[in-house]
Parts: sequence; C-alpha cells; structure tokens
Amino acid sequence: MHRAEMLALGALVFLLPISMAHLPISVRTTEFTGIYQGLHESDISIVYPILGLPAFLPPGSDLHLGVLLRKQVPGEWRVEISIRGERLQLAVSNVSLDDGITTLTTTIPVDAVHGLYDVEVRKGEVRDVERHALSVGDLKDRLTLVHITDTHMDAGSFRDRTARRVIHSIDVINLIHPDLVVITGDITTGPPVVKEDARNFAELIVHNLQAPIYFTPGNHDARLPSDPGVGYYAFMNPYPDYAFTFGPVRFISLDHRWEMVGGGALRSSFTQEQLDFLGDELSGTDMKLTTVMFHDHWCAFGIQDYDFTLALAGHNHNNLAYRLQGGSLLLVTGAPPRTDDMIRVIEFGQDRILSCSYHPGDLAPATPTRLVEIEVCPPTGARCYQRLEVRNGLVTGLNASWTFALENPGPGWEPLVIGGSLDDVHSTPETCYYRACFDLPPISDRAVECINMIPGTENAAGELRMMIEDSAHLVDSQSSMLDSQDSPWLELGEMLSGQLASARDDLDAAGRALDEGNWTRAGILYSRAVDVHVPIQRMLQGIQEAKEEIAIHRELGYDTTVIGRWIEEALVLLEAQGLHPSLMDTRQENPTPVGWTMRILELDETAWELADQLGRLNRSIAGALAEGDSVGPARAELERAVEWFHMGYLDISERSLNRIRSNYPSLFAAEPRSVLVMSLILVLRCLVNRHRLRGKHSPFERSRSPRSWPSCNR
Repeated sequence: MHRAEMLALGALVFLLPISMAHLPISVRTTEFTGIYQGLHESDISIVYPILGLPAFLPPGSDLHLGVLLRKQVPGEWRVEISIRGERLQLAVSNVSLDDGITTLTTTIPVDAVHGLYDVEVRKGEVRDVERHALSVGDLKDRLTLVHITDTHMDAGSFRDRTARRVIHSIDVINLIHPDLVVITGDITTGPPVVKEDARNFAELIVHNLQAPIYFTPGNHDARLPSDPGVGYYAFMNPYPDYAFTFGPVRFISLDHRWEMVGGGALRSSFTQEQLDFLGDELSGTDMKLTTVMFHDHWCAFGIQDYDFTLALAGHNHNNLAYRLQGGSLLLVTGAPPRTDDMIRVIEFGQDRILSCSYHPGDLAPATPTRLVEIEVCPPTGARCYQRLEVRNGLVTGLNASWTFALENPGPGWEPLVIGGSLDDVHSTPETCYYRACFDLPPISDRAVECINMIPGTENAAGELRMMIEDSAHLVDSQSSMLDSQDSPWLELGEMLSGQLASARDDLDAAGRALDEGNWTRAGILYSRAVDVHVPIQRMLQGIQEAKEEIAIHRELGYDTTVIGRWIEEALVLLEAQGLHPSLMDTRQENPTPVGWTMRILELDETAWELADQLGRLNRSIAGALAEGDSVGPARAELERAVEWFHMGYLDISERSLNRIRSNYPSLFAAEPRSVLVMSLILVLRCLVNRHRLRGKHSPFERSRSPRSWPSCNR
C-alpha cells in the first residue's frame, strides 16, 4: 500500500472518534491507528497488543485485544496464540465495539508455558498476525530491563558491520534474559520507515529476541510535523505517546516533536498536550517507580521539574548519565558506530533502582557486548546434543541463561544440562526447547551442554543400545562402499574413510559407556558419531540419485553438461570444506555439497529443457568459433545465461537465451526429439529408480524441506 493510500484510508477511519480507554494501556492520541498495518496487511488490524507494544500477563489472566475493521467482514471471531510451533485456540468470551475499536476478550490458559507468543485474530477468512505481541510469565521480586537505541537498520546496514554488532548484542541480551527491552528511537534510518526495512529489522533482530520489546520513535523514524514518519506508525507502533505498567514500574513513552530553527537546525521539544499527558500519568499513578522514554536526550532538561524516577534516551550515540535538577536519573545508551557498548542493563526492585549496567550501584557505561563472546556449536546430526561456549570478558559476573532447541527424540527420554541447571522445558512434536540457567563469573570461560538422549525408561535404554548398534552397521556398510571400485566418492575416499573410522571409534566408546551405566557419555558419543555418518549417508544417496537422474536424461537425448557441473561443484566444495555439519544444510542460499545434488533431484522438466538448450548452444558456439565465425558476444551472453541458471534464476537465463536466439538464429539448428514420448519414459524410469533407492535411506535422514534458494519451478 502506498503512503498516499494509507493516509486516505486513515482519513476515512478518523471520521470515527477512536478511543483506547477500554484497553489496558493509556494513549494520548490515536491519530495514526487508522493507518497501522503492522507487517501483515489485511482488512483487519490488531492494534493492541502488537510487536512494538506487547502485553505482559500471567497465565490464567484475561487477554483484551483491540482490533480495527477496515470493512465489513462476515464470519465468527477467532483468536489463536502460538509459541515455538505450538498453537492454542482461545475462546472469545466477549465482543464489544467502542468508538471504532472492536475489543475481544479471551483468557490465557492457566497451564500456558512462559514465553513470547504470536497473536492471530481471524474473522471468517480474514486474519491478522502480530509476532511476539504477548509475553506470558509471572512477576518476580526484581525486574530486569535492557535499554538499546539507535540501531539504524536499513537496506544498507544489513550488509555492513552495524548489523553484525546489533545481532551480537541481541545474542548477549538473550544470554542475560531480561524481562523486557526498550528501544528509544532511530530503529531504522528513514524517514519514512519503508516496510521492507521494518520487516528486515523485525525478522533479523526482534524475532530473534526472547523478550518483549517496546518501541519509541526517533528523529529518523518521525522527524518533522510536516513529515511525521507515517512509515513508522504504519508498521512499528501507531501510538506516538503511550503508557503501560510492567511489574513495579509505570512506563511512559513520548515522541518529541522537531522544529526548524535559524540556520536550518533542528530543535526537539514536547508539545503542551504531551506535557499534560505526562503530568496526568505521573500524578495518576500510585507506583513508586516511573520511567519516561523518548529519543533526544536534550528533551530531558525540559521535563526535569516533573517527578519521575528514570529517563531513558538515545540520539547521541554515546554513553551518558545525568542527575537532573529534580533528582531524576537520565541514562543515554551508546550505539554504533561510535561505540560497541550498546546495551544497558537496569534492575528494579519494588521501590528503587537496584543497579545499572554491569557495575552494581554505579552509573557505569552500557555493557560492552564485544567483551562477551558466544559460540553455539550446531546440533549434531541426531539433533539431540548441543554445546554453548561463552567467554565473559567483563569485570563482573552475569546471571545467564540460554535456550537450547533440539529435535524431539520421542517419549521415554529425559533432558540433562551439564554446566547449568534446567529451568524450563517446552516441547512440540518436532522440537524440544530447554532453557538452562548458569552463573558466568568475571573474566571467565564457560561451557554449557544440553542433551535430551538420557534414557528415562528401561525401553529407552534398550533403544539407545539398538541405535548405537544400527549406526555401527551403517558406518561399516559406508566404509565398504567407499572401498569399492564403483564408489562415486573415489576421489574423496581417503578423507571420508578417516572420518568414518573416527565415528566408528565413538560408537564403540558409546557402547562401553552404556555398559558402565554412563548414559550421558553414551548419548554424547552417539550424537557425535551420527553427526559424521548421517551427512555422509545423505551425500552418498544424493550423489548416486543425481548421477542416475543425469544418466536417464542423457539416454533420452538431453544435453546434461550444464547439470553435470553441479556434481563437480559438490566434490570441489567437499574437498575445500570437509564435512562440517553446517555445510549439510540444503536450505542455505549458497548451496552446500548436499544442496547441489538436491537441486538436481528437484528440477522439473522445464528446467531440464532449458539446461538441454544451454548445453546444445554451447556446442554450436564452440563449433562456430572453430570455423572462424564472429559469435564472441553470443558466447559471453551464454556464459551469463548459464550463471543465472546455476543461481536458480531460470526466467532470467531463458531471457538471455532468447536474446541469443534473436541475434544468432543460425546457432539453433534443431535436433528433433519426441519430447512427449521421452517425458513419459523419463517419468516411468524416475518412479522405478526412486522406489528402488528408497530402501537405502538412513533411518536418521530428515525429509527434504524447501530451501531458500530461488525456485526452479518458474
């Protein structure tokens, strides 16, 4: 939707006086509610709770949702919340319409797991989704807040060091596991915030954050009264000024206004309406702790006569701390590129601030995230074991936690955390999530391991022994295959044989550990062995099937030289990179050794026909060049077409081919083939071939899933 269309739509909605008094938040104005779309455009919009203003509720509480209808939609209202693959349908107990906003009342189940939920509202066939809009948990004696600001994410910054710094800071925040995160403006680098930048910021940053986050706009989000940052209010948060309660603290967020002064400079200030809103919120609460959030730290000196506890701001990109005239504390947190110290940790008690940042009791700089190094080793092939390594370079310790996501091994198994304590478990049929808590002393290294292959029943113990024995037989058969003369891995047999021998040693050691009753060591050794032999099995199968598919097409008259290069590329990658498990992921944008062969198996007939034409044209151009014809430009165009084909952009490759056909028609001497008959034969051969090979698949092989590389079915 274009900005002009959003403003027009907003003007229509504003004909109704919209009130938010019936929802558990305070807002000064709803002037931008009508244009709010979030990241999911629909004929209905959830306007509370949302990504930038989530709700925090304990299990068993009533959940009130504000929904804006953009047109009449038939059907019943339905509400669903979801967390880490688990979806909960919530019964709607009450529906009311008040000044243009429909309020849906439902209840969070008393047994709902703690964590961040996505919220989905449906009316008939129309729906809207807000990611991370609901945080379910219980209040604690301490409230931990993390303040970040001025991330300046846009299309350019996603490719530079700024994004890497911000992403690493998100990992550190997840390690600290705060109750909430506040970001005070310049989220992206508009104005106006474009939807693609907002979506990138949400998917890359916010959706990986395991805490509710509250947005306040900055000058790059909403700059001048004449350009009020419609993009920010349409995609991030429609409320310029709002207030909410989280635990023992009342939070008030204000969007200061910018004015032009002499010399073209900008000056920020609050309007009288905003000051009235601030005064009403401060005088209307009986809470001892109040925090005001805004972007430009200079605005704090215009409200220092007001009675509040803490002000959080940004804009300066440096770490600053002030005591204001009225005794309030102002904290400004740093941001790249001036500093890497870009997260500030604040702990609240019931009636006072307990500590700021990493020096308890001091007004210290924000936490230098570069001094906290985090390395998460990928889950093993069996996805039942994972290791986290943390190096704390800070002069103080951290109370840390980490969520491990491992494949669900099925009933009968129990998790075990080594180096920490198990705090929370959440399981879906596919994945188990384990939150492990541990202390991180000053200037120290710490390793935390999580394994969910510990037998919880006698049946599981026997199953683990059978799994170890099955893996040993599979490794032996793989070793025999590599020793055979017809092995497709003859060039790499020595490297793979060495890795298989290491896996066999681990399996033997796992069996001995099992005999001694050391289930933990047995499970880890088994997982390590599976991490080696399952990728090898997948690659053996993939290469073999891909070669047979190429052979079938070659027999049918197709030129397969272009496709054959993918097999060569897989072997080159293996020689250069080895068999690290991360290289086995077929969903990566840049194909891995397995990915190259999987691409061959997923090609449709349109792609095979295009590859055939590219191969035949290559022979024609080579012949023309040998005879002295000037078809050099055609050869350069063909190289580009082949490159586009290898990248998966078949439509662009075909356009390049058509340009050559228009300029050099003589190069396209047709070689007659009965496509219909050949395709029929091909389908029958492929079906027989797949059926014959299916019995060879590893019992641990996961089903093929769609990858993110461009589809060949265009």
